[in-house]
Amino acid sequence: MSTMTLLRCYVRNIHRVSRRWMKYSYLQNAQRCLSTPSKWHGLWEPNDLKLEPDVPEYETINIQMKGYDYPILESYAKFVHNAMDKMIEVDNDAWPMPSKSTQVRLFHPRSTNVSEKYDIQEFERIVSVDDVPSTKIPLIVHLLQKHVPGGVKVSLKEPNEEEDSQRYVPDYSILELKAQKDFLESGKLSSAKKKKS
Repeated sequence: MSTMTLLRCYVRNIHRVSRRWMKYSYLQNAQRCLSTPSKWHGLWEPNDLKLEPDVPEYETINIQMKGYDYPILESYAKFVHNAMDKMIEVDNDAWPMPSKSTQVRLFHPRSTNVSEKYDIQEFERIVSVDDVPSTKIPLIVHLLQKHVPGGVKVSLKEPNEEEDSQRYVPDYSILELKAQKDFLESGKLSSAKKKKS
């Protein structure tokens, strides 16, 4: 017999099969696959089953960017802030740090006379990211390394109090008032001790 005749016989036999036999074979398959839900039996799951695993999270991570070219650093800080907000989908906040100036002096050959002076400003931006899952840290590092421009240093670190205190410019009038208050309080304490003795 040729292949065409076998195919024709097979098609004829399919039409002859009753619906009752098809239902019976469906029930046998349903009993074999107990994990698949059907209208005859349900899928049993324990009550204390956790479908999603617990992913550890970092409470806060600071992305610190430093550079000498202000427009490039500002543009990159804006890119990082938008990427954390839209691509990685984590809460973030960005702020500038006060710039640090460094004086560089060039001397004449074989003398101590200064030929030129340069004042170099180092600018710094910080993007703080909150509640970052540990699975997204490699994505963030890869994104930062791939798009970092030349002359910009990037580092990820946990926040510390020293950097947070450098964030704010001190108000000298408040510091003077606190010093006067401490002076008056120390004067009152010393005069009270003299009266007792």
